[in-house]
Amino acid sequence: MLSFERMGLARQVRAGWLGLACGLLACLLAACELPAPRPAPADPVAARCDPPDGSLPAARRADLAALRAAVERGPLFVAVGAGRPASCTVLADGSQWQLDYRFADNATLRVTRDTRIEYTDLTAHVMWPAASDPRDLLQRAERASFAPAGCGIDWQQPAESSATTQVWRGDVCQCQARVQRDTSGHVVALGLRSAC
Repeated sequence: MLSFERMGLARQVRAGWLGLACGLLACLLAACELPAPRPAPADPVAARCDPPDGSLPAARRADLAALRAAVERGPLFVAVGAGRPASCTVLADGSQWQLDYRFADNATLRVTRDTRIEYTDLTAHVMWPAASDPRDLLQRAERASFAPAGCGIDWQQPAESSATTQVWRGDVCQCQARVQRDTSGHVVALGLRSAC
């Protein structure tokens, strides 16, 4: 059996080791000087996706906000860069908008919209594997643009087909979807265009 003296000594040794361990931990943490975590931005595109002059009338700013919202939740935007653009530029010319998104892997999405003639063109430049069929993505983009049924594109047979380009056409608003491949068969560009 341990005597009270020995028990007291054991407690002191344990307390000393515990104090030493806490002191070492505090010194290590102070030496590391860990930076404070940075808050994630609420909208990574918002700060970089405005016209350069910033002097748009309120109605045009609202048009741009609506266009951006539709594009940025659309299937092409999400698929091309997982919704995380590295940069975005906006050009405004009369009734026409041009938004150019660039993603970290050099993929791009260009959106041209002219409200006067109801023209919209979404063109994504991205490298996809040769074996992949992007029609499912283009079908989702068609339904997102012409909800809920799309614009009548017949996806079974392209209206035009060559070694590097396939085009499907619909019967609403002269819509068309396009897939462009390089000579090795990799998809390099996808597009959806319409003019009502």
